[in-house]
Amino acid sequence: MQKIGFAGTTKFISNGYLLGGYDGVEFSSQLESIPFSEITRMSLTSINQPDRVLARLGISKGFYHNIEISFQFIPFFLQTEMSGYSGSLRYSFYEDERLPITVDYLLHGGGINFANLLGIQSVGMDLVVNYYQKYWSFYAGFGQTRIIGTFIGGNNGLTDDNMTATEDFAQNRVFGGVSYDFQSFQVGIHTERFYEESFALKISKRF
Repeated sequence: MQKIGFAGTTKFISNGYLLGGYDGVEFSSQLESIPFSEITRMSLTSINQPDRVLARLGISKGFYHNIEISFQFIPFFLQTEMSGYSGSLRYSFYEDERLPITVDYLLHGGGINFANLLGIQSVGMDLVVNYYQKYWSFYAGFGQTRIIGTFIGGNNGLTDDNMTATEDFAQNRVFGGVSYDFQSFQVGIHTERFYEESFALKISKRF
């Protein structure tokens, strides 16, 4: 559970320029590495899935100058055995007057369902430091995430006693990344440590 729990959490993958400072919205596509084979080893009946890449689509919108809201979801036409969503509220509370540095709060939550056998819900809060130039942006952050996992029982379930079980735990996480902007497009790479490392890639366009 600890190794796959981070699958439902929100990945930051952004830059120092909040959408709140611009007109318009951002549309994105995100790819994330998921240790899906961990579910197979827990199950009495194999789901027959190796580790693989999880695809998400997203939309973000800025409000005022220092607030940004984002929403991501797993499209059903790309992932037939999984469904999920995540959202975040980003608030920039500090901007240095001399250096291109901002400090943000990130509130996030989400949920994901694996083949109707395992459901994961998460909520958390992070502190993020951004350093940005004209085209490049670097960030690092840390925080804590709470995860609630529900293992479905029954004859084809995941539990040994065929009873539905729930696991609730919290864990600190650290993460960092870099993004590059060219015109209205952005490419970002993200890595984080939450029991084990995970990686994500995001491509987006701002309108």
